[in-house]
Parts: sequence; structure tokens; C-alpha cells
Amino acid sequence: MTNITLPKNLKYIGKYAFAECQSTDITISGIDLYIGSYSFYACKLLINLTLLGNVSYFGDHAFSELINLTTVTISGSLTYIGDKLFKDLISLTNVMISNNVTYIGKYAFYNCSSLTNITIPNSVTYIGNSTFSSCSSLRSITIPNSITYIGDWTFSSCTSLTNITIPNSVTYIGDWTFSDCTSLTSITIPNSVTNIGHTTFYHCTSLTTIAISGNVQTIGDSIFYKCENITNIIFLNSPNRFSYDTYFTRISTKPPYIFIPRMFNSSGYSGYVKYKSHLYVTSRTILTNSSKNFFGYKNVYVHFENKKGIYDNTTIEVLEYISIENITIPLLMPETANDFIYYRSHPNRLSFAIISLNSQSVS
Repeated sequence: MTNITLPKNLKYIGKYAFAECQSTDITISGIDLYIGSYSFYACKLLINLTLLGNVSYFGDHAFSELINLTTVTISGSLTYIGDKLFKDLISLTNVMISNNVTYIGKYAFYNCSSLTNITIPNSVTYIGNSTFSSCSSLRSITIPNSITYIGDWTFSSCTSLTNITIPNSVTYIGDWTFSDCTSLTSITIPNSVTNIGHTTFYHCTSLTTIAISGNVQTIGDSIFYKCENITNIIFLNSPNRFSYDTYFTRISTKPPYIFIPRMFNSSGYSGYVKYKSHLYVTSRTILTNSSKNFFGYKNVYVHFENKKGIYDNTTIEVLEYISIENITIPLLMPETANDFIYYRSHPNRLSFAIISLNSQSVS
């Protein structure tokens, strides 16, 4: 029997019911259908699986060891994809998810190593931890605006993923989320994100540019550890806290170029910036006292657009503290509110940039 179609009035599929069957196509319907553990275990000839109706329960390993399954179609009124449901389906290349699905469980597509792309519909509000981890052929994924939380390890070891767009709805990015995404070249953190977990971009060896926008309050430990090729980190708003061991010293082998045209504020521990880094400041630069810890005592070379244009007393104190060279900066009050000058270096000249673009100082 090459094709199996289960009826719409089906309520229950027992444990091992179709285990090791020889079918190539299976269509599952039902209302509040219970699918028991190992129901379709090791159906090694199965190529196409269609889930219709509404499944109330997926048992453990219901679809395990389907080594030739290439296509999964989820339609009908199915609202969730259970934990580990399609884990380790190494031949799976096509997944179509209906607009009724709201929940995708942890490890749901873990190690689907042939999956190249997937579109998550706008109905989905939750993606579990490690959902797409180790999908080594995944090149692109669309995350909808309905997602507010991206969990731990969600895209870790997706070694073919080159870019990803995080929607403005996301407020939290978990631990190790993009770790070992060795083909990822750039990523933009949207204005909505307030917290980024630890080791989030660990060993993203192709990552060259990351832009962190808006309202990030906390950046976790070792976020860029072993990202040896980063050339630009752009902070579009200064984070209020760098967690212990964030350490920008672990990014590049060369001292970075740091460009702060406006406000920069950090709190926590010292030792973030590599010795002999180059800091570029403008007349609009405002550094809070906590920046001393971030840059370190006599740890950076300070470059001025216009030394006499700096008017903030705390900023002057910080610059004199962190500068390797002995400098004295006269305090100059601007004549008008418009007396600001901008640093004009082209960003392509910077081999490494940390940029903060907020117009107000936050103590």
C-alpha cells in the first residue's frame, strides 16, 4: 500500500499503529485527533506527509526515523507543531505551514539538515528553544511580526544561513540564539528589542556588520565571542548595561576603531575595550561617568574632531581619564544650541566601529 488517507472522523491513532509501513504518501485528517507515540515510526519509504484537521496531541517520536520524507504540508485547522515533532528528518526539504498554526514547539525542526528555507506564517506567536537548531542547509527564513520572543539556541548551528530579518515585534533574543551561524554576514537588531542574551552570536565567523537599534537595555555575556571578522558594530542607541564578560576585546585581533558621535552610557564591569583602541569623538559626544569602566584607564587613543568644541564637563573628565596620551581639554560652552560639529570620516575607513546615536545623555 503506497498511499494512506485517514478519514476526517478519526479520533485516535495508537502507539506504533503504522510503524515501519511501506507507504510513500500519508494524509492524516481528524477532529481533536490523538496521535500516539511512534505512530509512524520508521516509515522509511514515506516521501510526502499531509496533516489536515485538528490534532489535539502528538506523541513522542510520532514521526521519527522518516529518513526519506521530503515534504510536510500542514493545513486545515491544526494550531500547533509539537516539541521534537520533525526532529532529525534529514531529507526534509519543503515545509508548508498553514495560517492556523500559532505555536511551534522546541526542537520541532532540529537537525532537519536538508531544509533550505521556511516561511513562518503571521499566525505564529511562539517559537520554542532550538526549533531550527542544526538545520545546516537553511539559507533563509521569514519571521513574522507576530513573534515577540526568540528563544535560546533557536537558530544555532544553521551554518548556511547568510542573513535574517528580525521583525519590529521582537523584544527579546535569547542565549546562543545565532551561535555557530558561520555564514551569517550581517544582522540588524530592531528598535523593539530590549534584551539580548549571552553568547548570542558566538562563533559567527563570517559576521562583519551588526546594527543594534533603539531600546536595547541589556547585552549579555560574550555576545560576540569568537566573531573574529566583525568590522562594524553600530549602536543606534547606547545600551544601559553591558553584562559582565561582554568583552569587545574578544572580537578582533587588532585594536578597534570606536566612533561615538553622541551619547554613550554603559554600566557594569571594566575591561571591555582592547588596549590601544582608537576613540573618535565630536562636539556632540556625551560620555557618562560609567564610560570610564567601559574604556579603562589610559587605555585608548582619543581623536578629536574639534577639541575646543566639547562642552560637557563629565565627557571631558572621562576623555582625560581614558586617554593613553596626556591631554587637557578646555571646557567650552556653545554660543547657541546649534553650535555642533560632526565628525566627517567616511565609515569605510574604520576597520571596526562602535557607534552610539542617541541625542540625550542618560545617567
